[in-house]
Amino acid sequence: MSRTRVPLPKADLRRKRFAEVLDLPVAQLNLPVRTVNFLEDDGVLVVKDLLNCTRERLLGIPNFGEKALEQVFQALHDVGLACTIQEGGQGRWTYVGDV
Repeated sequence: MSRTRVPLPKADLRRKRFAEVLDLPVAQLNLPVRTVNFLEDDGVLVVKDLLNCTRERLLGIPNFGEKALEQVFQALHDVGLACTIQEGGQGRWTYVGDV
């Protein structure tokens, strides 16, 4: 990894870390193996795919229930992601973890 002599502003560091988190495989989210298998079988392979899923889509995966959904939200929180609800009920994910 190259280093710059001028430190990047925190906003740039947050955007960079957010991009890195989006490309993490769901298998690296510290989820139970069963939950990871359900997600991968449904084509949800990286965090970016997961963030594009609605609650209803996830709960529509066979044998994927409320408990698995809670585990997913906790795992996303653990990697520094937070969801805020916008007007119209749309969620917006942001990186709020350490930089």
